Amino acid sequence: MLGKVTLEDFVSEENEVSVLDFLHSTCQSALSGYETDAETDGLILSEQALTYNEKNCVVLRLGEKRVSILDSAVIGAGVLHHNVRAGDKDLEKAARMSVRDDVWLDAN
Repeated sequence: MLGKVTLEDFVSEENEVSVLDFLHSTCQSALSGYETDAETDGLILSEQALTYNEKNCVVLRLGEKRVSILDSAVIGAGVLHHNVRAGDKDLEKAARMSVRDDVWLDAN
């Protein structure tokens, strides 16, 4: 028979950081599965003559990437906040999670 399980058994700072690390790696994995990056998709939209369907496919792909990039940045900020609070001097991991401004290209 299972003993009584409480919320404290699942919610801890260590567990929260583990979840953030998992989500960050999941976002990065999703981004690495694309043949092009967000910047390239923006260039494709602005420089190539695309059919209606081709343009919609690139816009959709770019949107998926933007969601993963934003999620990754927010998750990275959470890990950075934890590292700073914990007094961690090696913030290289958090710095690698930052997002570049130039990936927010106009998809019109």
